[in-house]
Amino acid sequence: MLWTVVKKCVVPLIGIHFCFSQTYIVKFKSETKDSAEVYSRLISALPKGNISATFSASASVVTFTSYARSQFPWSRYAVIRFSRPVNQQLIQSIALNSAVEYIHPRYLYNVYSVPNDSAYSTQWNLRRIGIAQLWESGFIHSALPSVKVGVIDTGIDTEHPDLINSLAMNTGEMGTDNFGNDKRANGIDDDNNGFIDDWRGYDFVEFHDEDLGDWNVRDNDPTDENGHGTGVSGIIGSQTNNSIGITGIAPCKILPLRAFGQNGNGSDIDIASAIVYAVDNGAAVINMSFGDVVRSPMLYDAIRYAYEHNVVLVASSGNDGSSAPHYPSDFNEVISVGSVNRFDVRSFFSSNSPSLDVMAPGEQISTTSLYHGYTNNFSGTSAAAPHVSGIAALLKSIQQQKKNVDPQYVPLSNEELRGILVNSADDAGNKGWDEFYAAGIVNAEKAIQAVSGSTVVIHSPELDELLTDNFTNIVVTAVTPYLKSVSLFYGRGEHPSEWRLISSVDNKILMKDTIRFLEKILLPDDVYIFRLVVSNSKGNDVEYRQRVFLRRNTPKVLTLRYRDSVIVGADYGALVEARVDRNCYGYLYYKKVSDLVYTRLQSIGLQQHHSFLLTTIDFQPNVQYQIYLEFVENSSAQRSTKFYLTDSLGSLFRMSPASISTTGFERKGYSLPAGYV
Repeated sequence: MLWTVVKKCVVPLIGIHFCFSQTYIVKFKSETKDSAEVYSRLISALPKGNISATFSASASVVTFTSYARSQFPWSRYAVIRFSRPVNQQLIQSIALNSAVEYIHPRYLYNVYSVPNDSAYSTQWNLRRIGIAQLWESGFIHSALPSVKVGVIDTGIDTEHPDLINSLAMNTGEMGTDNFGNDKRANGIDDDNNGFIDDWRGYDFVEFHDEDLGDWNVRDNDPTDENGHGTGVSGIIGSQTNNSIGITGIAPCKILPLRAFGQNGNGSDIDIASAIVYAVDNGAAVINMSFGDVVRSPMLYDAIRYAYEHNVVLVASSGNDGSSAPHYPSDFNEVISVGSVNRFDVRSFFSSNSPSLDVMAPGEQISTTSLYHGYTNNFSGTSAAAPHVSGIAALLKSIQQQKKNVDPQYVPLSNEELRGILVNSADDAGNKGWDEFYAAGIVNAEKAIQAVSGSTVVIHSPELDELLTDNFTNIVVTAVTPYLKSVSLFYGRGEHPSEWRLISSVDNKILMKDTIRFLEKILLPDDVYIFRLVVSNSKGNDVEYRQRVFLRRNTPKVLTLRYRDSVIVGADYGALVEARVDRNCYGYLYYKKVSDLVYTRLQSIGLQQHHSFLLTTIDFQPNVQYQIYLEFVENSSAQRSTKFYLTDSLGSLFRMSPASISTTGFERKGYSLPAGYV
């Protein structure tokens, strides 16, 4: 939630992300040596004049350190920090550089929370998902091999009595060095993994705008200052049979990776760094109880890196109760988890994008809290996701146990484990897969009984792809034990009430097979869902759904709002908001009446909701400008629509020359999290 003060009222803007950031991430198409080379590559391709002068005067470049033990291509990334707000022409010029793969602002994400162990009897959630029965039967026990679960969150209460023995310790940074110094604090990277003194996780939080708590330096102390990460970690791996507190789901080791500060905010730079660290340091599962509507390319690169290293990735589906896009849970590589209450009813806040995979308990969960305490009211999809992470860790542990007994045994892949979790879920809501409960409520007992996993996926078209008239092929994979039939359907709308069969085949495994879709020539323009259903002889169905858009006409502007007198820093500005009928790239063109050439601004990303903040950086006060908007769809046709902007009287745009009076106000050296007034 972002807030903008307009005249005398405070207006909440939901799901809009302005380019207020002065920090940008650049990914190059090839490796770079250092920050000097990055600077040279960028400035040499900039147009001479004001743009290159602005870059030279305000930009600083930071590159990432490459580590011998990591295969992630850190040498292709750099961070540019500007000492003052920059004109979007500069960012567009960098994007057009032939050496640059992409550039985007630093995006912020938020953790989610909705406001003989002594507390074991209060843990209704463990019995609901079958974990209590497994502990009581002795199937789960402390002798199982312990796998690492990377928890990317606000950190952990490192001294909590129910967590201290569940922390993943890095023995390479423990003990004494050759000089008799404690390796945990000797300032040396003793194990040569690229991180100094990382003996129990790491703190990746590194903001460059002052924030609350520990916010500006990466270090080896993942202590939680918020409480969210401690709650998530307790659900996954609280110590069992220690006569105190609660029972965790799996006898695993928690690798606490602090990527969110005291106020619950974290940048995609820090989150991506934490994911790569988790992979390079042996995490088998990564829990991500956070998210936002923004799709960060850098975050996705890190997600792909983890997925390609066979790490199981789990994320909360979101807490706004809608079917809107949500990341990282919407990425195909991630298991998306929604929330139910103790009566198996979907939580009112649980989001249900088409990527939703399974549900888990997410209301009034008993878990650990800060200052060595406990709570029985941890709620949200943030609480649901760690149930699935814990079960995934348990499955990984059982696989490792089999491997220890039989060295020839081949453990299941992360995609096969996803198939087990989905295939073994208890049906909930409407019979079979449905948009609110997906495959159903995760069940640990059934998952453990599964003999192997499933892979059910629609490769093409991609999520939210815009289909054109030349589209005919759908590419799918359908692999599951005891396969009986594979059926592909389509339905109209976000939540189709009717499904029409495209194709069906019995007793045949499909591996990136192509199915022809010719009926689209008769369909009206709308949102459509492709539904791939795989049935097996055991009576269990596995489903995969993919949302696409069919549009034959040019993009259409649905709503447009123009607000003058928006407060931006110490000056007035203006805000233009537009909503179009499909995902588009949005551009605003402007020029003085006396000029011949337009200058272009671009809104953030490919989306339906666009916003442009007009400030004195780009517009001279009290000067008339001609402005028009253009929205270009992301398809092979790249159709577009233009809209010329005037005020209600048909006049051209003019920036207010007035400045904001700060008389009577005191400037504070900190920021506050978003909220309602």
